[in-house]
Amino acid sequence: MPKKTAETTNKFKKGDSVVYPCHGVGKIINIEKKNISGTITEYYHIQFGGSDLCMQIPVTGGLRLRPVIKEKDIKNCLAFIKEKPKDVQDDWKKRFESNSVKIKDGSFTSIAMVVKELFIRNSIKALSAMERRQYENAFNLLAEEISISGNFSPDEVKNILSSSLDNLLPKLN
Repeated sequence: MPKKTAETTNKFKKGDSVVYPCHGVGKIINIEKKNISGTITEYYHIQFGGSDLCMQIPVTGGLRLRPVIKEKDIKNCLAFIKEKPKDVQDDWKKRFESNSVKIKDGSFTSIAMVVKELFIRNSIKALSAMERRQYENAFNLLAEEISISGNFSPDEVKNILSSSLDNLLPKLN
């Protein structure tokens, strides 16, 4: 019986930096074909953040794997963060759920929006422990992606983001 081959659209190559929203920024260290139940499927081997965390993600399957933003888009991100936001949801449960969806969506703009909205909310009223963790994860993901895209140190990016967010507060009054 001939082996089936899963259809692949290999849009990344070995060495590419990618974002997997719930795990962070990683580097594709290998692309491998595996035979699973008679079907040959290609997998990305991704190592995250210089840690020991390594995942195998199928090339097919529509997962939210995306390339890191381009260096030219960093200025747009910082400009977006400095803009006065629309109203921030008052109900923390709805806000948390909405922000979870934005993070899972994985777009750079969605993650920046979560960071901005939770930062503003925290300036009005302290965040719950769950939202605080959500803010820190989104902030670190944003900083890590900008750091890799723009060849900056992570601390340098965190300082730039914090400064941009701090400059937003006077616009709220």
